[in-house]
Amino acid sequence: MVRPGYNSIFARDNGAMCNQPSPPARTLQSHYWRLYDFAFSTEFENAITNLIAVQCGTQHLENTRLGGVQLAWSPPGSRRGPHVDPPKMAHLLITFTLEGSATIELIEVSRPSGRETFEQSRGDAYILYDTATDQIKHGVTTGGEGRWAVTARMVHDVHRPGAALLEA
Repeated sequence: MVRPGYNSIFARDNGAMCNQPSPPARTLQSHYWRLYDFAFSTEFENAITNLIAVQCGTQHLENTRLGGVQLAWSPPGSRRGPHVDPPKMAHLLITFTLEGSATIELIEVSRPSGRETFEQSRGDAYILYDTATDQIKHGVTTGGEGRWAVTARMVHDVHRPGAALLEA
């Protein structure tokens, strides 16, 4: 899901980081709109930024905004190969494993022998920021029970003065 006004940042994302093409009608019973409203609430954004500040410091949050939230189900044994995220789409990203498990792989773009893996299970998270989003490839191999994960993508705030340069 993409924050209103930030669609252009994710327009060419092949990872399906987009809003549902035809969202359901906005009703109190709509799970889609309840999730959407929560994902872009001040409460949720503050919780994410506070967690990031504790883990990484506040300097990585300057002039950023929660631009997108991605909820993904990966079947047992599936793999998303190592990839980078353009800084425009993720100045900083944090991925939580909600259910299941996975092996996360990190590979330095400039030095493929610089490879690291670690395990994630329910409640675990990892954060990539600054050059780590485009200089470190990250990939995922899902465990035997599958995996639900949510990724919050912090982007440069397109609504601050001078931000048009970021959208080029």
